[in-house]
Amino acid sequence: MALAFRFFCLLGLAAALMACQTTPAKPVSNPPTQITPAAIKPVPRTKEFSWMSVSRWYQMHSEDVAAAQQKSVELLFVGDSITESWGWGEGRSEVYQQYFGDFNAANFAVGGDMTQNLLWRLQHNTKGQLQPTAIVMMIGVNNFLHEQHAPEDVISGIKANLTQLQHNYPNAKILVIGVLPFFKNADNPSRQQVIEVNRAVAQLADNTHIFHVNVNADFLDDNGEIPATLMADYIHPTAAGLEIIAKSVAPIITPWIQQARKNALTVTAADPRIQVMGRSAVSDDNARIVGYPGVTFQLRSNAERVTLFGKSEYGNSYFSVQIDDQPERLIKLPAKAEDIVLLEGNTNHKEHTITLLHRSETWHGISTLYDFTLHHGELLTPPTLAKRKLLIIGDSITCGQAADRQANLDKDACQTGNHWWGARQSYGMLLADKLNTQVQLVCYGGKGLVRTWQGVSDGVNAPEFYDYAVPKDGQLLPWDQSQYYPDLAIIALGTNDFSASAGTPPAESLYVERYNSFIQKIQKDHGNIPVVITDGPLLNGQTKSLLQGYLQKVESQNSNVHFIAANTYPGDSCEFHPNAEQHSAIANDLTPVIKNIMAW
Repeated sequence: MALAFRFFCLLGLAAALMACQTTPAKPVSNPPTQITPAAIKPVPRTKEFSWMSVSRWYQMHSEDVAAAQQKSVELLFVGDSITESWGWGEGRSEVYQQYFGDFNAANFAVGGDMTQNLLWRLQHNTKGQLQPTAIVMMIGVNNFLHEQHAPEDVISGIKANLTQLQHNYPNAKILVIGVLPFFKNADNPSRQQVIEVNRAVAQLADNTHIFHVNVNADFLDDNGEIPATLMADYIHPTAAGLEIIAKSVAPIITPWIQQARKNALTVTAADPRIQVMGRSAVSDDNARIVGYPGVTFQLRSNAERVTLFGKSEYGNSYFSVQIDDQPERLIKLPAKAEDIVLLEGNTNHKEHTITLLHRSETWHGISTLYDFTLHHGELLTPPTLAKRKLLIIGDSITCGQAADRQANLDKDACQTGNHWWGARQSYGMLLADKLNTQVQLVCYGGKGLVRTWQGVSDGVNAPEFYDYAVPKDGQLLPWDQSQYYPDLAIIALGTNDFSASAGTPPAESLYVERYNSFIQKIQKDHGNIPVVITDGPLLNGQTKSLLQGYLQKVESQNSNVHFIAANTYPGDSCEFHPNAEQHSAIANDLTPVIKNIMAW
């Protein structure tokens, strides 16, 4: 483990420092025009350590920045390795869980940081979406250890970080833990330096916004020495040492968080005041389980802040968040459920519509939305959905695979990934907008009517996944067709059935019979509604002509079935699936024909 490696390397550092410790020189008394102390000049880490490289330091900062953009936390820890060590082994993480495990927390501490390094991190994108109720900070020991800063400079560095924390998180209460004693012996000169720093920092506490706690006496025995049971390396607390800190910190911050929770309303994702379009399943605990793309949640609220508590199966499923008509923001659900900020900063309690749209496909991993929390506000009457309804059954094209990419890039510049899936940019959702309808995208990449793109015919293909709210193999959750009565069904299949990778094209008799059976099932479920069948935009040449011939025969054998021949839109240099512009063209092609069929 990297943390363990860092911990044991720091033991060596501590021993080396103890071996060469001498009485530090008196701080130079500078005139009023003295140079700004290094402790308050925000700088990133520049020194390489055997236990942490500079590149690793930047990586940890990047991880914190990413978390800050998405997570919602009640409690934020900032500091150096002492604070980081809450996640270390040898019983430390167990102490953390005992005292702070009930809180939604983030730890932005980085081992080896001095006040100026933490200050730099706080000024470089770690604010994000965070609005913590409580912040716990311990910083300063490394200023003594690494650069032998004078106490007054360390005090200035702590003050600078406090000021920055208040700027970043104006509504948070901040608890400053005093710099801990270090080095074993009571007569070490560092003891008086630490006392001087803690005495000054304690005076900064107003017990309204800034608070201070000093646990140093509990780390010393009757001789003023630090027992190895509390600090094995005489710098970093053991689990027993961290428990001393936790016993002092938890009683202070717990009431703050409990009070904040009283001002928050939590509703399950299945609450009827949350409008849902698309297929999802409801669990026993009223969570919404989502597989298909395009599933959309809408709620209205005047809350200052709204968060979602949810997860995705593999931590790689995406949603778009939109507030009113503002630009969409992309979020990725983690593998372990977390609170994610949807709306914040609404201090004037303006009413907003929050739209949450599932972008990913089922095979990216099932997403589970547990609840929404509204801070200082109400859940209002939801928006009204359109009365007309579409059902579109298809494959990855219907799902919007790669629709949200930047089109026509050179192949080497293409950055593929699950974030490319864009149900919002898919022809199906664009068509629904043009027709002013609701839409269900019942689609699965790689699947067909009778077989997959690899020629597998005995799995879950369209006639099977049509019956499911969540169609993942091994996690099939049924769909009650009476929950949604479409005015029109569109079937856009065939690309995978007729894929070269699947082998010889299906026989006409088999394909037409299976198509007829599928249409009859849909019309039985939904009252002989019109069904549009189309061949899709990727096939061309003889293969396209063959599929179109099959579909024309299906049309001739069924009442209220309409075949629409698709134009070819073969993607671009980045991806063979249609891009957003091509999806828009597909929607434009379909719109007038469907309006004519439906007399809309």
